[in-house]
Amino acid sequence: MAGTNRFDQPRLPSPPGTNGMSINSDSVPSLPGIEIATTSIRGSDTPNLWIRMPLAVSSDVENLGVPLRPMGVVSGRVRFEADPEKKAPSRQFASVTLDPAPGVPGLGMPRATITADSGDEFSIGGVAPASYFVRFGGSGWMIKSVTLGGRDYTFSALDAVSSPAISGVEVVVTNASPTLSGVVTSADGATKAGAIVLLFPVDRTRWVSYGLRPSQFLTVVTGTNGAYQTSALPAGEYYAVAVTGPIDDWMRPEVLDAASRGAARVTLAWGQSAASDLRVTEIRR
Repeated sequence: MAGTNRFDQPRLPSPPGTNGMSINSDSVPSLPGIEIATTSIRGSDTPNLWIRMPLAVSSDVENLGVPLRPMGVVSGRVRFEADPEKKAPSRQFASVTLDPAPGVPGLGMPRATITADSGDEFSIGGVAPASYFVRFGGSGWMIKSVTLGGRDYTFSALDAVSSPAISGVEVVVTNASPTLSGVVTSADGATKAGAIVLLFPVDRTRWVSYGLRPSQFLTVVTGTNGAYQTSALPAGEYYAVAVTGPIDDWMRPEVLDAASRGAARVTLAWGQSAASDLRVTEIRR
């Protein structure tokens, strides 16, 4: 399907489509299906529509019928739990984001901004039928828990397929983030500058379908004295392993399995500090 210029003006070619997405109407190489989304300009009373479906094409296709369905809405409230031992961070520019668990960029990451006028409530529209993790953006704040109907969704995805209209989500955020620090050494005991510390959850069920911005996976580079420190992970059980060079595919389950065999196990608690000194190791797959 070739793109056309409705202004009938010469134009520079757009970048080629990748990952099943294109910024124009040109065909996308290796597209495994078709995705169509509409955005209403007539106000909130007109629903946005969406469809994603597999499509195998061996020749030109005309008059293709594509059934669209209304996009969903996820709403709820954010509760801020400030650490009494710390100065509470600003709530300015805070937002709740939905991260698609399948890790498909085409699903987008719809979000809603939290303001004083909103009473810490949020409503996210334009949600395509899929499963989503709830993420929070706000300087100094971190998600402590996500619940819906008494069920914990802190590290589980909301199902926006069978329930496109989801309400009553409670997101608790805190500034009492855990801190993990340590020193990385080489085999001879010398401190290792520039080593990469891989941190990932002990729970193996979280090694798959973790979205585009997983909250429990992190890399930290050691300083000139071999030390590392982070306060970017939520409380939980983690594996920590130090390597000498980048591993592009380190978040694949088989790599995590191999890394876990020589990893240290650390426990992070809200508002607490933990330490784990590491020795550089080689991940053998």
